[in-house]
Amino acid sequence: MSKSNKKPVSQQPNSPLDAAQAAAPAAESGLSFVRSLFSLLVLVGLVLTFKNVILDANNIPSASMVPTLKIGDYLFVNKMRYSLLFPFLGAGIANYDNPERGDIVTFQPPNEEGKNWVKRLIGLPGDVFRIRQISACDLSRTLRSRSTRPDGNVPAPLPPDKRDYRCPEEGASLYEPPTVTIFEYRAAGSGEWINFGPREIPAAEARQILIDADEVGGVLHPDLIPAAINIYHPLPVLFEEVIGGTRHLFLETPTDPGFQKLLGPDCTAEQMQSTGCQIPADHYLVMGDNRDNSQDSRFVGYIERSMFRGKALVTYFSINWYQKICETYAGNIPYDQRDGSIGFDLPDFSYADQARYCHLVGENGDYGLLAWLVNFLSNEIPRMDVRWSRIGLLLQ
Repeated sequence: MSKSNKKPVSQQPNSPLDAAQAAAPAAESGLSFVRSLFSLLVLVGLVLTFKNVILDANNIPSASMVPTLKIGDYLFVNKMRYSLLFPFLGAGIANYDNPERGDIVTFQPPNEEGKNWVKRLIGLPGDVFRIRQISACDLSRTLRSRSTRPDGNVPAPLPPDKRDYRCPEEGASLYEPPTVTIFEYRAAGSGEWINFGPREIPAAEARQILIDADEVGGVLHPDLIPAAINIYHPLPVLFEEVIGGTRHLFLETPTDPGFQKLLGPDCTAEQMQSTGCQIPADHYLVMGDNRDNSQDSRFVGYIERSMFRGKALVTYFSINWYQKICETYAGNIPYDQRDGSIGFDLPDFSYADQARYCHLVGENGDYGLLAWLVNFLSNEIPRMDVRWSRIGLLLQ
């Protein structure tokens, strides 16, 4: 009997069953890719929604809140503290609490869409307030309103040996006394005037607090700045004040920052110094803790309630990049004089390291992305210093 040459059905090369079996893995692979992509998009959407509505992460690029916040701080912001925000738009769906005096808040400044600023809230809707510039030498004599301290008084001035400046009656001094920005208010427009009880911090303690702030003029003590750097560097002086029962520090210099924006038909310079001006309904007044180097309500006006984006909670990381230090160093000391013999007197950044790592992009004629990358890897990374003591710092 002859053998049949016919192959089993399953062995036929072009059978429908073979085609279906061959297509099945490809279809399953394609479906798996779609599922993975969908899961990734959902995850990204959830993360972005969480960041936009619940908890945001911000970094600090300027010195306007020194010493509370320093350049290079990274902080978490509670975006649900005051309002429920519409995802990705920033608009409020519902307000369930209002900012309180003393809160460190983030907000969108007037006419600056897409930007977030961080400042301290010090004036509430309906407050009658005044802002006066008073010499530190005259605080206890001039400031007669009740303070927020338990005894209601303004602390006595420090003895001369605890200060780096002298008052006029104490003789000549290398440094001018600081001018203190005093905010006084009458809550809801009634009652007595109240101030925050400013108390000066001893000079040696203040110097150590400010030494790693990565800012020069008005923050770093003049004794730590080399004579070769010819810039204006007034004496920084720290004060403590009490707002809402919480103590925090603020920074002053002999400079008068003014308050140009708040002056208008309803708030004259004379009113600001005497009877005061009233904050409109649904508006707030904010200031930076670095009082002489902050763009705040004195320059941009009151902040509407709808512009608040959250409350600063905690610093989760902090890096001192020495960016401002190096910009000032490289901008004032010629390249051929950077031999390690001069520099800022900083404990963790020697003269030699400043000469080695303080360079600017384009200083040698190289510009562009590659030059920036080379500078970042060869200069910025080696000189950076993690501020371990600031990690986990509760902000208040």
